[in-house]
Amino acid sequence: MYRPSPLIRAYFLEEKLQTPAKIYYKFEGNNTSGSHKLNSAIAQAYYAKKQGLKGVTTETGAGQWGTALSMACSYFDLDCKVYMVKVSYEQKPFRREVMRTYGASVTPSPSMETEIARRSLLLTRGLQEALDVRSPKLLRRLRQRLDIAMYLEAYSIRYFSISR
Repeated sequence: MYRPSPLIRAYFLEEKLQTPAKIYYKFEGNNTSGSHKLNSAIAQAYYAKKQGLKGVTTETGAGQWGTALSMACSYFDLDCKVYMVKVSYEQKPFRREVMRTYGASVTPSPSMETEIARRSLLLTRGLQEALDVRSPKLLRRLRQRLDIAMYLEAYSIRYFSISR
């Protein structure tokens, strides 16, 4: 599906920190999605296929998660429906078209597909960055089909600081 990125040893950081520890890092930005998100998307698509699902539905902000999941769904021959924040949908046509190239159906959100989104568009008069409007669309689509699943972008604990 894509070439995994190698572990790279951070010799200069080890030296700067004067530590005997060996420090490694990975750069995941060279794949088509532009981030580490493809790693999670591959696993989610694999398990959706293994469960016998026909497709998945998701949301995406700027498009990295939608791109990753559309790539994974393409590999596993699953339908992929992506709701993309409307301002990103308009400002990032490359991301939108990459998702479509991999077979995903991409809809700006909010759009005129649901009553709540239509009301939101009328009320906000163009302020279309409200992420919460995507969820009713996702839930409506899930109620209509039993052979699809909704996958949201997974966040890893390694990206957060934990303190007592």
